[in-house]
Amino acid sequence: SQKPGIPLVANGDIHVLSLMGRNYTLANSEPTLSIKNKKVKIVSKPLKTLHFLKIVWSIIFGRFIKQ
Repeated sequence: SQKPGIPLVANGDIHVLSLMGRNYTLANSEPTLSIKNKKVKIVSKPLKTLHFLKIVWSIIFGRFIKQ
């Protein structure tokens, strides 16, 4: 979040299973308190170019094949 005082958490809207687990929030204690107290670590693993292109290809052409 860009607003001061608003905590940032990582989440995902997973449409491709291979992306699961790439972005998440680590909390060392009870999640709600950790987020409120800003005691969390954001983990985000970047995609390699080839993996990204495979996902885009499957999304674009997978939809045409299903129709």
